[in-house]
Amino acid sequence: MDPIQQLYDYLAAEEAQRVARWRPPSALRFRPSELGGCWRAMYYRLQGNQPRPIRPETKLLFLDGDIQHNVIRNMLREAGVELGDLVFEAAGGVEETGASVRAITVPHGDRVYEVLLSGRTDGAIAVDGKMVTLEIQSVGKYKFDQFQAAFQKGGVKAVTKFLRDDVKKRAGARPHPRHGNRRFWFQFQGTMLLREAPQLYVVFKNRDTGEVGLKDHEGGRHGVLLDADPEVQEEIMARCAVVLRALEAGSPPSQEFMEGSTSCNLCDFYNLCWGARNGTGEV
Repeated sequence: MDPIQQLYDYLAAEEAQRVARWRPPSALRFRPSELGGCWRAMYYRLQGNQPRPIRPETKLLFLDGDIQHNVIRNMLREAGVELGDLVFEAAGGVEETGASVRAITVPHGDRVYEVLLSGRTDGAIAVDGKMVTLEIQSVGKYKFDQFQAAFQKGGVKAVTKFLRDDVKKRAGARPHPRHGNRRFWFQFQGTMLLREAPQLYVVFKNRDTGEVGLKDHEGGRHGVLLDADPEVQEEIMARCAVVLRALEAGSPPSQEFMEGSTSCNLCDFYNLCWGARNGTGEV
């Protein structure tokens, strides 16, 4: 057997075991990373539906992202940058210790819901003499170039405007398969909600070229220090309340993305919306 095929067979078998071991969530907790996705996917996960297997190619992509996170944090540490909420291991691994659970009371219609946020952060980083929650975002060249163009146009304010205006422009509409920044902005704001943090330091990485940080006109590289957006955070909590209400009713909320979009293609519950049309039932 070809060694690469052996690797793929191993990854497929490992994934089959993961799905077989899967158990429904013990509590209705929302993760910052899913807040900008489809609320129907959140509904299906919290309802206890079994996810479909992840293809070896997708699993390798996710593993590569984990490795890149560790590389960036290890290199920041070697460069003398102060980091927190992390334990560095001898073999280069990094343990994230900034786990949190937060309960938020959310009025919705004639009801009041308790929304639970849960998750771990990418750590904390010293910025201008204070420790700030760290977020590392690995994106493709197309999206990285958009963030780069916004930063060179007007720094952090322009990046914030690009993220937020795009979210507002698409409110109430099904996001285009290749565009839209809701998943980024909602994840960033959800992380700040979870940590009760007024700011978040985001490091963008171009996974196609290896670049880390956005470049200014003089060639300097920067992370982006984002502020909390109370209006969007309120919208996020209202969306979570919609999911909780749908779970009570036993009827899923509407689909928010179009079939063929990246969000749908990578969704654990693709088949529950679209059926096994890709012929594999895999992500």
